[in-house]
Amino acid sequence: MTTNKHQEDTLASTLNQKWSTSPLSSTANFVASEEWFRCFARSKKTEAKAWAAMEGYVRWSNLIDFHTLSWKHIEHELNRGFLTLPSYGDWALTKRKNPLIFFESNAYDPQKSGMRNLLAVVWVVSHYTLDHAPSANETGVSVAGNQSGFSVSRFVPEIQKAMLDSLTGVLPVRVREVFLMDTPFFSKLVWKVVKLWLKESTREKFKFVNQKTLADSIDSTSRPLAFGGARPLNQAEWVAQLREYYVNEFRPRFSAVTSREFDPEESYTHWLSTDPYHTHSKTTREGTVGRAESAPSFKKSKERAGSESGERTKKGKSGSGSGSGGRKSKRSSPEKRRGKDMSDGEERDAGRKKHLRAVSNR
Repeated sequence: MTTNKHQEDTLASTLNQKWSTSPLSSTANFVASEEWFRCFARSKKTEAKAWAAMEGYVRWSNLIDFHTLSWKHIEHELNRGFLTLPSYGDWALTKRKNPLIFFESNAYDPQKSGMRNLLAVVWVVSHYTLDHAPSANETGVSVAGNQSGFSVSRFVPEIQKAMLDSLTGVLPVRVREVFLMDTPFFSKLVWKVVKLWLKESTREKFKFVNQKTLADSIDSTSRPLAFGGARPLNQAEWVAQLREYYVNEFRPRFSAVTSREFDPEESYTHWLSTDPYHTHSKTTREGTVGRAESAPSFKKSKERAGSESGERTKKGKSGSGSGSGGRKSKRSSPEKRRGKDMSDGEERDAGRKKHLRAVSNR
């Protein structure tokens, strides 16, 4: 234990010296504390991983831009049950004493929620756990997900990858185990794609379980009803606790990390009135972020698909006008070619399943 503490102190000191000569240290209003360096040293273990995480941490903070993100966005996702922390009085723990975060795969729609909102929820809940859960910094946290409602329409690779990159490479958190409960057949196809993004040591943390086998790792007193347990979940109370944390602790901290000034005297009511509820697409920001090979894009996939199809349509029209004497194409509309027995959503799901099978069989 003493040896680990010594190694942690040495690494934290090294990170501090490196930070003082880095351009990132000039970030407005942000003064890195000794505990900040220690947190990355404790969770990442090596200088290379810790430094990459610290760089990504500052850049992703500016990318998400919590200063302009209304609490309503986060609250909306929490009320849908995307992530939950049943932590009233005492924390839900695994049998190895790791604090637990639960998520419901059928409680969010990546295409409707958007990457910015989902990442914001992951960041806020992770920091709340690190700041308030016992032993979260020392032993790490565990994640349990109910996959029973997972469908192909909820798999948007760039969004899932960004959330995984946040947890495994950017945030100063140690993820000890990820339990995926009641995974449908399609989830197993998705896993063949997702595991390509992860290192072997990270893949080993993912465990596919059912309610019975999950009980071997988590007592019923720590599992909510949806996970076959008996732990009560007061969603309104928990969301209210998180909102207080977000306003008083989290947002001031990240307003300092970003390049904007934060006025602590600014009232919560005034803040909401000047930041009306809007979709993430109106505040799109892009850039290179830390460990992730490609920056998270806050544009919806279908918006990009729409623009691409629009360009193809324009090219088709210009080609038909010059090469075929202006004659109109006799090709039938997509709706007619598809047939009357398949809806838009069904066709999209079928196409994604076909693509995933092709990728997984390579």
